[in-house]
Amino acid sequence: MQTPIPEGIMIERVEAGPVGGDLIRYAGADDKRLIIYFHGGGFFFGSSR
Repeated sequence: MQTPIPEGIMIERVEAGPVGGDLIRYAGADDKRLIIYFHGGGFFFGSSR
């Protein structure tokens, strides 16, 4: 089962050196602002997607 994604949300896979991540933003967001979230442990199951 997947978690529903709210309308207007865009998810883009990005690479940052040796690691990858998801850039999650919504339409009309200020591209000059960013919150970086570092997941502190392993996934119990599945992935960030």
